[in-house]
Formats: sequence, structure tokens, C-alpha cells
Amino acid sequence: WFGLEAAEEVCAFGSIEDDDVIEHLDALIGKSVLVVDHTQGRARYRQLYSIREYGRRLLAGSDETAARSRYVAHFASRARSAVEAWYGPEQAEQLRATRMDFAEFNSILASLTADSVTLGEAAVLATNLRYLWIAGGMLSVGRRWLDRILAQADDEDARFREALWVRAWVALLQGDENVAAQDIRALRALPDSSRRLKARVDFCAGLQGLFAGRLADGIRAYRQAIDVFIEDGDNALVGTALFQMAVAQCYLEDYAGARSTCTRVVALSN
Repeated sequence: WFGLEAAEEVCAFGSIEDDDVIEHLDALIGKSVLVVDHTQGRARYRQLYSIREYGRRLLAGSDETAARSRYVAHFASRARSAVEAWYGPEQAEQLRATRMDFAEFNSILASLTADSVTLGEAAVLATNLRYLWIAGGMLSVGRRWLDRILAQADDEDARFREALWVRAWVALLQGDENVAAQDIRALRALPDSSRRLKARVDFCAGLQGLFAGRLADGIRAYRQAIDVFIEDGDNALVGTALFQMAVAQCYLEDYAGARSTCTRVVALSN
């Protein structure tokens, strides 16, 4: 399934203008080449498998390369937008829209991971889909893609380092302490980590401490991470780290500290 926005961004090139796309879609629906669905509150389109494969054969060649590049670029942009808009009033809508596009993301990840040349793009996409994996009930799917990407990764490439901290987060939420600890150690051992990446590792170490009962260590790691997140304006990770730190403070029976931390979360949310 795909929406009008995707059709316009992917198909409006060459002799086809943006405004022409809706007319072409209507014509294809009238000929039963496309099926349209309105049950999700907006029009979504799809083709039957046999028609899609026939269309792919017709498109084979340079046009296919151009269309494929635009297709990947569109959904990569969608994933970036989902991260950027995560901590705000559009969060629920962003998650719903990202879940609706899951089949497209899955298809793109399968294509990108099949070629070592595009593996870095796959790492970026899987990293940007982190809230789909974590909040969208797809931990196992995200873990599978991250494992596949990181099994072929170049440790010197910053894109794979970003994917590694996301896998550590996913692994912790899955209860896989061994892989999470391994990833955190690997990231801590990097001699040239950016301040931003170190903060993300501290965030994972905070959650690791919370789950393992090393509460003081976890709170210390959260505080280090939060300072950097605030400086970077990453409110999504600020809010998440503050909330998790408040849980750790409660377990330590530091209720005044937890109340103060929760007050910061509420202020940030407002």
C-alpha cells in the first residue's frame, strides 16, 4: 500500500508533473490496475502482485533505476521525519503513518542489505526507524534488520556506529543483556567517538543499570546523557532518559528526586 504523497514524489519526473499524478491514479483505478482503500482515513493504493510484476518488467532499464532511487529517497525521508517529529503533538500520527508504511520499509531494507554498496544506507534507515521498532511493537523485526546490517558492518563508518547503539537499546528492551553489554563495550572502546554518540551510549548504559539493579550507576549514566541531549535539543531522548531515571530514583526510594525529575518531564512535554 502507498499514499498519494509517495506516488507524487516517486512518479512525478520526466514528462509527469506533480499535478498529473492524481489523474493517472484515478485512471488506473478505473481500469482496475490499482485498488484504493479509504478505511485508514486517507486514500491508500496497491496493485495485485501479478500486475506489479508486469509493471516492473515494463519499467526495466534506466527508468527503473530513477524510480527506485526516488522510491528509496522518499521513504528514507519519511523515516527521518518520524524521528524529528517524535517528541511532539504529532507522535501518535507519526507512529501510525510509519506502521502503515511498514511493508515499504521492509522491502527497502531487504534491497539495501542485499548489496554491500548500499549497506550504509540500510544502517541509516534502520537507525531512523528506531521508534517504530521500540514503540510500534516491532522489536524483533528491528533486531533482525540491525543484526543483519551489523554482521557486515565497517567499524570505521559512523553510520554503523549509530546502528550499534540502537541495537543495544533494542536488545535491552528484549532482555538480551549479553548482546546489549557487548554493544555498549564495543562503543565505549572506540577511540574517536563523537560527544553525541557517547551520550547515546550513556543512555543505553543507564537503562542497562536500571534493568540490572545497578541503580546508582544507571542514574549517573542518565545524567551524563541528559546534559548532552539538552545541549543538542534532542527532546525525545531527554524525555525518555528523564522518565527512566525517575523510575530508577523510585527504586532507590529517592522519591523527592523522582518527583523533581518527573516535573522536568512534564515541563518538557508542555
